[in-house]
Amino acid sequence: MSQVKLLRADSNDRIDRLTEAFDGYAENIAETNSKALVSALAEVVRDFNVKVNEQFGDNFRQLNLAVERLVSWQVQYEKQLEALIEQETATRENMTEAALRITHIVNMASEFAAVARSLQDIVGALNNQSAQLARALMVLSGLIVEVTEGLPAIEQRLVQMMARSEQGVRSSQETFGAGARHPAESIQATRA
Repeated sequence: MSQVKLLRADSNDRIDRLTEAFDGYAENIAETNSKALVSALAEVVRDFNVKVNEQFGDNFRQLNLAVERLVSWQVQYEKQLEALIEQETATRENMTEAALRITHIVNMASEFAAVARSLQDIVGALNNQSAQLARALMVLSGLIVEVTEGLPAIEQRLVQMMARSEQGVRSSQETFGAGARHPAESIQATRA
């Protein structure tokens, strides 16, 4: 979990640095281009002053050519600047989209971690149930062994009880049989 947090923080730091780098790049390009424009204009003005002093008529014609070139350069510069702005805007949008995707990935990683934790709890519960089942099986196994060992003794006791019952029934039958043959003697023997 901590590694995921570190990864997320690292990703956010990198995105912030990339955004700062792109902002600095855009400012640097604008400043450089402004300096180049100012420098070019200063050079044109300097040339204009020198040539005006030297040749008034010919210099105006050259000035017109320079102004045309400057206008052409400005148009080209404007197109390049627009392209650069579009490119920077697209880069920013891509970076924003990338940041959203990375955030989504980090969030998904957090969800995966939560699922892993819940699975870990389930596995722990299953291990506990397995251990309880193993203990119950051991108890059942011991009970089966005891029952297996005790069955012959129970059988022997049942056989003994049946033999005693049989003897008691026989003696009762003999007593009742004798009483049925000699009813008067049986009654007197019973009273005595």
